[in-house]
Amino acid sequence: MKNIFIGVFFILIISSGCMEVMPTVLPVGTITSDRVVLLEEFTGVGCSGCPAGSAEIENLLSIYPDNLIAVSIHAGHFASESQWNANQRYDLRSPDGERLAEEYFGGVPPAFPSATINRELSETNRLYVLSERWSSSIAKELAEGSSVDLKISRFYDKESRKLEIDLTVLALSALPADVRVSVIITESGIVDYQVDNNAPGDGWIPEYVHKHVLRDMITPFDGKVISSSGIALTESLTKSFSTVLPDNFVAENCEVIAFVHKNTSETKEVLQAIKVHVIE
Repeated sequence: MKNIFIGVFFILIISSGCMEVMPTVLPVGTITSDRVVLLEEFTGVGCSGCPAGSAEIENLLSIYPDNLIAVSIHAGHFASESQWNANQRYDLRSPDGERLAEEYFGGVPPAFPSATINRELSETNRLYVLSERWSSSIAKELAEGSSVDLKISRFYDKESRKLEIDLTVLALSALPADVRVSVIITESGIVDYQVDNNAPGDGWIPEYVHKHVLRDMITPFDGKVISSSGIALTESLTKSFSTVLPDNFVAENCEVIAFVHKNTSETKEVLQAIKVHVIE
């Protein structure tokens, strides 16, 4: 499949609901867009095809360093650490991640690796997009531009572990009252077990590095209303949030991700996203 941005070449290998993918190939050319796309991947330690999906995410992040943000949500059948490997050190699931999958996205996807791209419906009228369509879905979103501009600042106190966040939302077009903002914490560099189709022996990698793991949501899992009356064209609003990082979060490896999104029965589209490291 080709579009104005990307050519996609893939091989699918179905194994216990997991798929393995080949990396996206980017043609010569410059990508310009003011939009930042949010990719929310669903994954789990027991998904043998998910390391290939994670590698593809890193590939896409290298292609779109300024226009793509990734979140890895450990939820559902493949994410149950005690079921898959008794030696698992951490439970990478989160209550908010489980609620996103089950209540907000209509259930954990039947095949992994899957993701939502800006929470837009796919051609099959589902929020989930299989990995071979990630790149084309990202390109489609980038081509549409953004109706929102975001700026974020944060202050983190190492002693108290308190994190304070200010998010400024500027409307580049009028926004309805149902538009919400979500603010989450992700963590990378978490070393733990992961099964992999391509690993030798029993397939388990004990020192696998998990990235972009959803650790906590500062807002409710379905977001927080920005303004009950909507936001007029060129209007700017600043929202403040705060949380205390749990002791088991490595602050140096954490990022704050904020995004503005719709929240109706018809659409949950993400309009714009932004991220910043907890500690620069």
